Amino acid sequence: MNPVSRCLTTTLALGCLAAPTQAAADPGPRIYPGMTVWQGATRCVVGFVEPSLRIAMTSGGCDGESPVTDSRGGTVGSVVVARHNITGTAALDGSSRAVEYEAIGVDPAVAAADTLPDGRRLRLDPASRVEAGAAVCVLQSSAVQRCGHVTAVGGGRFTMADLRAEQAAADGGCGPVYTLADDGRATIVGLCDGADGAALRAESWRAVMQQLFVDTRDAGAPQPLLVGRVTAR
Repeated sequence: MNPVSRCLTTTLALGCLAAPTQAAADPGPRIYPGMTVWQGATRCVVGFVEPSLRIAMTSGGCDGESPVTDSRGGTVGSVVVARHNITGTAALDGSSRAVEYEAIGVDPAVAAADTLPDGRRLRLDPASRVEAGAAVCVLQSSAVQRCGHVTAVGGGRFTMADLRAEQAAADGGCGPVYTLADDGRATIVGLCDGADGAALRAESWRAVMQQLFVDTRDAGAPQPLLVGRVTAR
């Protein structure tokens, strides 16, 4: 790991990144949930952004390359810690498929926002759980919101049979999966992860945070503040 990546990884683990600065008159480059980013030739979608830590999360569908760039080719950040599926890697519950993710340290020149393209803030809630039958929405990279229901839960993932993976691919991929309260509040519950047959599949946000905790603990680092915010009881 190069010195910059090592420094960013340490900062993520300690949860001591500086608070974001105020936006200038010219908004300049920014990163936000639902935004398309590129890693080399691979396109993926940002699932969540923690502005105070300046960390963005994506699913493991990204390929782990740094730097991470926007659609104009400008650098928005670098991968600081990631897990990608490797044959034989077990999931936390003993199943054969491990949870995947990437944590991206946001570049100092880039504004970090936790708002969806429609201006709605994407919240964290440590008490949130994903259960079969729950109503959820998915944000796709074309800023299209599609909503459906969770049809199956297991292995740190859940599927949504009434949300089609083919449609998500046609829309340019998808990022955050979230619930919408009656008052319009959006709470993240997962990250898009691909297809289960024709149905759209997502990783549970809680499972992603648990895996991030395990990975940073195994590396000898203290528990990341972002993990603590999600897994606190």
